[in-house]
Amino acid sequence: MRKVALKQQIIRSDSETLVSHSSDDISPVTSPTVRRAADAKFPMQSSGSLTNVFLADGSALDATVGIAQLDISAAASIGVAKTQPGASLKLRKKVTDARGPISRCHFSGSTSVLYTASLDGSLCVYDCDSDKFLARMKVHAAGITDMDVSPNNDLAVASVADGKVHLIDLVNKKRLQVWDSISRCATAVRFEPIEASHVCFGDETGTLTLLSIKDPTIPPVKIQSLVNSLTFGRITALCWSGKTIFVGDASGKVAILAFDAEKNTMRLLRYGVYKAKVSGLAHSAKYNLLVVNTANNHMHVVDGTSLSLIRVFTRPNDQGDIRSCFLDDQTVVSGSDDGSVYVFDVKTGQLVTVGEGGHRVPVPTVDCSSDRRLLCSVTSSEMCIWESQELL
Repeated sequence: MRKVALKQQIIRSDSETLVSHSSDDISPVTSPTVRRAADAKFPMQSSGSLTNVFLADGSALDATVGIAQLDISAAASIGVAKTQPGASLKLRKKVTDARGPISRCHFSGSTSVLYTASLDGSLCVYDCDSDKFLARMKVHAAGITDMDVSPNNDLAVASVADGKVHLIDLVNKKRLQVWDSISRCATAVRFEPIEASHVCFGDETGTLTLLSIKDPTIPPVKIQSLVNSLTFGRITALCWSGKTIFVGDASGKVAILAFDAEKNTMRLLRYGVYKAKVSGLAHSAKYNLLVVNTANNHMHVVDGTSLSLIRVFTRPNDQGDIRSCFLDDQTVVSGSDDGSVYVFDVKTGQLVTVGEGGHRVPVPTVDCSSDRRLLCSVTSSEMCIWESQELL
């Protein structure tokens, strides 16, 4: 195995085959209970936990301009938040043979192929249409904390609990490279979303690292300080949209950074501070909306450029690390601590539908296929495959 030193990083070439195949069927389940959105207790607050927004020079801005004043629980009784006619989530399959506690799930583009990362260090592949477990790739002995798939579905990148980040060839099921972070734990990772030319990952020290895949001899770019002596806490969420990188950390900060591929740089534009850990980030490019999940049961919808607050949704019982994803440009799917999957329109504030019956424990992670047909929700021990019906 060849090693090339890059400051505090190591890049390794590795031709080890990572895959073992199986033809196990996914067991069918009975239809779930789908609750009408108007019956769901999903109140929305007007303030949330955003405390302030700052420019890169540290100057403060008013982040509360344009906050929506709507309470879904009250609006439901007067018909404002009624579900779309016929809109529902239909549970197709429940998968309990997940090959280890699941930490993340990711659909491969518009196809029915679903990847799951596990805390046993494996990356599993399922075909949701044929209901087949296709492959299991043993990435590392340590648990996978986060993963992403390239736009062409030919590469995967996985951050691991021992501080390493693995680049995997999904076509040939081989490990291509391994980067070592300066931390004992790499916590979040994303591909550059257009050409997969770069990888960005964060770790528990609050260090954000940018790496070139096309030219691994280029030294990595690292960011930890935001402004003056202010630094990132443990990186907990990454979202990369176009030339913009959104970063969330355990101390409640959300930062917007501009990415320049030619210069191989990241530049801080502004950041916001929340009252609780940021557990998830999702971005809608069409409307430039950023969804910020925080660990104190809030889901904030903010402007993706200014970070100005638009809406805040909350559930009283959600205290865990809940994440959300966009089904389309303005429809968001979210997990919850009560085991349900919620779908709502972030622009109108309308709760669209609630899918129940899939899980009996908290649902921290969800993902949607890019053709908007399939959804996946996962717990530590199982995942559910849903079909979206008349949600668009």
